[in-house]
Amino acid sequence: REIEISCNQCGNTHYYNEDDLKNARYAELMNISKNLLALGAFLPLAFLPDKQVSDLKQCRECGSRNVELSEVIHRIT
Repeated sequence: REIEISCNQCGNTHYYNEDDLKNARYAELMNISKNLLALGAFLPLAFLPDKQVSDLKQCRECGSRNVELSEVIHRIT
């Protein structure tokens, strides 16, 4: 199963698999939890760098957010 991203501006097509989606969600959750802990008692955590989050709803080539997402399912026969 993959996610196909078609850019309406430049016409490029990119594919993300499930691991890419999981890694992006994990990085977002880690950044949120680090920031919440930094607000609480662990102020030194605020100075640690955030994890790099890849924006899946943005074209990698031109940076446009005018993209269409569609799910592609590969069946092994």
